[in-house]
Amino acid sequence: MTCEICGNKKMITDTGELPICPKCSGLRIVDKKLAILIAEAQIKWLENKFDDYIRKFDKKRLLIWLLDAREKFSRQFVDNPSIMLSKFFAYNVLIKEVMRLYDTDGSEIADEKNTEHLISTFSDFVNIRNRRNLIKEELGYCIAKEDFDIYKMDHKTLMANFEFVPSEDWLPILETLKQNDITDEKSATEYMQKHKMEYEKARATPQKTEYRTPEETIRIFYRFFESSRAAIHKNEIFVETFNFEYLKNNGVKPEMFLKLTNVLPQRGLLVSKSRQQFRIHLKRTGRKDILNLYDTLVFGPNNKDVFPLFVELDKKEDIVFISPAFIFLIYLIYYPIYYHDLFAAETQRLAKKFEKEDIPKMFRKNRFNVINNIVDKKKSKLEIDTLAWGGNVLYVIETKVWGIKSYYETKQRHLNIERDIMGIIDGEKYRVKNKVLVVEKVPSLLSKITYVKENLAELCSDYKHIKEIKGLVVTRIFPPINTYKDVKIINFSDIEKLNG
Repeated sequence: MTCEICGNKKMITDTGELPICPKCSGLRIVDKKLAILIAEAQIKWLENKFDDYIRKFDKKRLLIWLLDAREKFSRQFVDNPSIMLSKFFAYNVLIKEVMRLYDTDGSEIADEKNTEHLISTFSDFVNIRNRRNLIKEELGYCIAKEDFDIYKMDHKTLMANFEFVPSEDWLPILETLKQNDITDEKSATEYMQKHKMEYEKARATPQKTEYRTPEETIRIFYRFFESSRAAIHKNEIFVETFNFEYLKNNGVKPEMFLKLTNVLPQRGLLVSKSRQQFRIHLKRTGRKDILNLYDTLVFGPNNKDVFPLFVELDKKEDIVFISPAFIFLIYLIYYPIYYHDLFAAETQRLAKKFEKEDIPKMFRKNRFNVINNIVDKKKSKLEIDTLAWGGNVLYVIETKVWGIKSYYETKQRHLNIERDIMGIIDGEKYRVKNKVLVVEKVPSLLSKITYVKENLAELCSDYKHIKEIKGLVVTRIFPPINTYKDVKIINFSDIEKLNG
């Protein structure tokens, strides 16, 4: 929503009140280009402080502390899944950053107290990187607390004088993330309590008498796979870090991680093995190219480009550190990446279920009469997903399921969704072929509304009571626009707010 007076996007307030216009409210909005420069200066300053702080530590002990902390965190996830992605991200990137500075001298021993500042500094660094991207995408504002001179600004002013405030465009993104259990531990906990038995069954290694196919695993465990997949693809910072395509390209199956964790001690305890012992474990997975597999999986001083799945701290020491709970967590995250086609097929099945079963059920629950799958026999291409009526209002409904694809936190992604929603109403379907946008003409929702008006008596037994016929688009994500050409666009959860 833009301000009626000045045309600026409104911003979200901390108090939970209605969005306000930052310009009309007298706030010091920093110009977008300048805001990006300020964010980049903040990132550079934090990078230097971060490096200086790492250099103080005994790197080997700091790495062991981080590996142990990562394993304990993963254990918490295994017991009670929720996507606390920023913390998970921090441990893994910190391990890589400490290895980058491994050869710098330092003597401070890592413990709970002195690592707090390290993790806090790193979190600030990550948050500002993400804020910079959101400002670029025009999903928020940089607000100055006091007037400043960019040429005379000291570090204290640089770091303390500016705050990021999300624009109203951020609200549907935030709500969709919450709907996928991202940053919302409460809903993940509730889901876990409800589906405890399915979860236990899914994480157990199938016995020979009860072999489970990848299709069955994806179906049983879909919700967790969907949340983790959405989480690691939501913005470019996470995509850069959790890029597991190299595992797939090297023929690493997710089942291999499960086999490894089941021959190790209780999850939650960091395990160390000699290189030879670890290679024996790898052989048990059925792979023959053990040296190549070792280099694909084991992060270390001479192999810093891979993700830190298994870690060797020093080539001189014959030790590989293994984190059983963490590897099980990677198994969950990697599974829908490796079995992408099967995951997509299950997503498509659930999308049809959403349209054919979930939407009608929700309307009926809210006292609507419902008819599904209306087809114009004269025009076979004109199909209506659902008609729902209550009182004197009838809705002509189109249902769409969009997921969180890569770089979900971008303006372009939501402009595309906005374009697709308007295309449903206008009768235009968009797809990309050979990197070129192709527009296909299809029956519009507006034409479907007209069809229903012309054939109301035939379609609706209560036609004499119907005074209004309205178009409605229902989505699984929170839509970036709420109305277009008098057609409402709502999230599935908002059906209960309709009059019926």
